[in-house]
Amino acid sequence: MPITYDWDFGDLTVAPLENDLKFVIKEVPWFLFAREGANGDEVVEMAKGVATLPDPSAGTFVPFKDITKVWLKGALLNATPPGNVVALKNELAAKIKIAMTPPLVKLPPPYKTKV
Repeated sequence: MPITYDWDFGDLTVAPLENDLKFVIKEVPWFLFAREGANGDEVVEMAKGVATLPDPSAGTFVPFKDITKVWLKGALLNATPPGNVVALKNELAAKIKIAMTPPLVKLPPPYKTKV
């Protein structure tokens, strides 16, 4: 089953008033969840961080009340070098692989278990 990735966001750090613009988003705390599996066998790994957004111009500013999860994801991806997102997804995928097929596990000897 392929890995799915979902972004989520925490409380935003905003400037209440900046250059006549109200509630300008300055920092976006983000969470990237990677999931693989289903039916109770799902493995989830998470990465988190904080992105600093560039200052908006009057022409590109989006009022705070109109901010959506889709907008936040776009703003985050625009503020992050593409290689960083790819590396992050690769790291999460590697963690999922290890969690699904750990290199070593401990098991009791077979004669100590009831069959």
